[in-house]
Amino acid sequence: MTVRREKREPMDFLAGFVAWLLMIFLQTCPSHRLRAGEAFYYDLLPQNRRLVITVDSNDAKRHILTFTCGIIPETGKELERPHHATLVWGKDKTVTSFRTETNEELISKPLVLPNTASKLLMGTDPNYAFLRTKRESKAPRINKVEGYPGKIQFFPASYALEKDEIDTSTDPELGLLSLTLTNSGDVSGLQLVKVILKLKDR
Repeated sequence: MTVRREKREPMDFLAGFVAWLLMIFLQTCPSHRLRAGEAFYYDLLPQNRRLVITVDSNDAKRHILTFTCGIIPETGKELERPHHATLVWGKDKTVTSFRTETNEELISKPLVLPNTASKLLMGTDPNYAFLRTKRESKAPRINKVEGYPGKIQFFPASYALEKDEIDTSTDPELGLLSLTLTNSGDVSGLQLVKVILKLKDR
């Protein structure tokens, strides 16, 4: 998809999108199916930047996953504004660490993630939760995506917090996640453009 390049946004604004994407991914990803080395690429629209989430490690015995999310640089090799998270999954998903690019820890205690059937967190503050609405998403329900093993454990939904709204969906061609945020009339989106498996044990 080609979009017209807008005026470059301040990097702290983009860092907010990195944290937002990583937090939403932790809530919606099929954690029991993820493997170390997998990479997920997203387009940030209309800013015309690409973000990537990588699964850094997977301790299958203890159900612990570590992730890095950052902006793919326009020049150079180092990710811009990288954030790191550690997720423990089982009956509940619990974030035990969520760090910024400067290694600032954003949570003081383990954060139990809500069930997305009722709410969706936009950050590490459990009180800043978008509640599921009765308004149905227009997107079809997708159970499988080509190139990704197993069922997708995430379905179209709509969430709201005061006047702000989030619409989520999956797409059979794009993959796991597509989000549109309407904030005071302004619309931004994160759209998964490709799933590339880079498995260390293959």
